[in-house]
Amino acid sequence: MLNLKQEDIQYLEELQRDYNNTITYYKDLVDFMRGWQPSIATNKHFLTENGIGHDIEYDIEAKAINKTTKDFISYICRHFRDTYGLSKLTSQIETKTITKYVKYDFTKCNNDGLAYHDIIKDICNELNIKDFDSATIDNLRERIIQKWNYNFENDRVKINKNKLKISDYGIYVSDGWDSQCSLDDRTVEAIKDLINAFSYINTGKLEVKKEIEELLHKLNDYHRVKYSDFYITHDLDFLGIISMTFFKNKSLEFKFTNDENKDKFIRVMKGGF
Repeated sequence: MLNLKQEDIQYLEELQRDYNNTITYYKDLVDFMRGWQPSIATNKHFLTENGIGHDIEYDIEAKAINKTTKDFISYICRHFRDTYGLSKLTSQIETKTITKYVKYDFTKCNNDGLAYHDIIKDICNELNIKDFDSATIDNLRERIIQKWNYNFENDRVKINKNKLKISDYGIYVSDGWDSQCSLDDRTVEAIKDLINAFSYINTGKLEVKKEIEELLHKLNDYHRVKYSDFYITHDLDFLGIISMTFFKNKSLEFKFTNDENKDKFIRVMKGGF
C-alpha cells in the first residue's frame, strides 16, 4: 500500500485489531441486552422495554460505536499528520472523512468491515497523494514558503559573510517572569522544518539531530529558560550549520562553515529543495 513503512503497518494493524475488538464487544453487548428484552418487558417500575430499546439503539448501536469509529479515523489521520508532516491533512479534512462513515451521532454508522486502508485511500484521494514521501516533501516545502516568504519580500533576511540573520518577523518568544522566556511552539516547528529540509537537500533524508531536538525542547520549556541560557549562541554542528543565536529584538542568526552551506540554507528558506 503506497510506501508505508514497517512501523506504520505495525501501528495500523494494532489499531485495526483494537478497533475490531471494541466493535465486536459492543455488538455482542447489544445481542446480550436484546436477550433481556422479554424479561424487561414485564417491568413496571424500573427499566422498561422502551428504555432498554433506547439504550440498545442509541447508547450502544449508535453513540458508542460511532465514537469508536470517529476515534479510529482520527488516530489514523493524526498518525499520518505527525509521521509524514501532512499539514494539508487539516481538521476540516479529518471531519469530512469522519462524516463519510458517521453522519449523525445517534444513528448507526456506515462502518461494516471498515479497515484502515479505506481511511488511507480517502486521505490520498482528498489530498491527491500518490506517494507519502513525496507528499511529505511537498507539505514541508509549502510550510517553509508560507513561513518565510514575507521575510524575503520585505528585506527581513540579512546576509553577512557566513552569517544569515532573520529579523523580527516570524520568531516568537514568550516572555515569562524573573528574566525567563521560552521559544514559541510555532517557531520550534519552523526551525525543525528548516533543519529537516537542509538535511534533505544535503543527504536526501529528513533528519533533525538528536542534540538539536533536545536543545529546541529545552528552549521550548514553558517560561523556564533564563535569559542567560536563551539569548546566547547555541552550537548546532549539523551539515555545515555551526550555530544559531537568538537576540532580544526577536531576531535569529545562523552561522555556517562556508558560503556554499549558507547559500543552500537560503535555497531551503525559499523552498528550493
